[in-house]
Amino acid sequence: MEFNKDEDNNNDPHQKSFEDGDNTEAISANQTLNGNTEIHVPFNLVAGWCLEAEALPPSHRAGKLLALRLLCESTQAQGPGAPSSCNNRLHLAHLHLYQRALHHGLTGEDRSVVDVLVEHAAPRYLSLALDGYSLLLLDFVHASTVVLNSSDMGPTCPRTAAVTFLGSLLSLPDGLMNAPMLQPYPHQYNTVSCPDLKEHVLNIVVRVCRREGGAAARCAGACALTAHVCHLLASRTHCARLPAYVTCLLQMLMMKNKNIAKVVSDCILVLADYTDRIVEMYPGLAGKIIKWICACLAQISPSSARDTVKPLAGSLLLCLAEFAVRCGPNYLMQEKDG
Repeated sequence: MEFNKDEDNNNDPHQKSFEDGDNTEAISANQTLNGNTEIHVPFNLVAGWCLEAEALPPSHRAGKLLALRLLCESTQAQGPGAPSSCNNRLHLAHLHLYQRALHHGLTGEDRSVVDVLVEHAAPRYLSLALDGYSLLLLDFVHASTVVLNSSDMGPTCPRTAAVTFLGSLLSLPDGLMNAPMLQPYPHQYNTVSCPDLKEHVLNIVVRVCRREGGAAARCAGACALTAHVCHLLASRTHCARLPAYVTCLLQMLMMKNKNIAKVVSDCILVLADYTDRIVEMYPGLAGKIIKWICACLAQISPSSARDTVKPLAGSLLLCLAEFAVRCGPNYLMQEKDG
């Protein structure tokens, strides 16, 4: 039995899709895995427009800021592990231009550009770990410091995003700090290593916990500091400043803002999992934590609104119970006698 190959190929939908050329391939590539057949604008076309918008004059500031935001979001959507990415690898040419735009914007004098990049690029920058991402670490630290040092407390100022980035940087390996980084100067491409960068960032996070005016940013700082303390305890790394970090968290329990105090109380509850190492490596610190929790419970005024203090009181009682049980009666009696 003979088959007509030409006729058979014409009826083959797979063969026809190849004959349709790049248009069909582009449409197929832009379809999501859940069966959505919506056609999206090709990424390279959008990225080109956004990169060209960097040179827009001040009269088109709003369009420039929107273009930078779109550039950040579209690049992140194409990054490694992103569900909308076709090959999970950005083209190196675009990656070079993207990092160049970030370098110019983060180190420039235009605060509105800095705010947009910190808000829309910084939070996911480290988790994406794009090729060469360590080059811009100093740029992001510089931009985050500029945001936090400003007096702008409005909703458009990305103070929380800045603290979130700094806290994420503390979890990076220490060896990465020796990698070459661009100095935070616009239109210059000199590299330098900064082995003490994490210590500098840690000082900023502690300052945020003590003096930051934004509640959300202060909570983010407390979470970042707690994560760093947990890392030190989990790795059994002795740090002379660790008791000072814990004291900083304990002082935040006394804040009038009960929402912040509730977040800090939950952070201290996480430290209870490392009570044995706290007792072993820092004698007396566990007793200090228990005393501060008791003092905070005593400070809660009975005349305060019940709905306001109830979540905080419950969290503090849970913290007290966890530390007391894990320390044991012998340790508690020693602290009481002392």
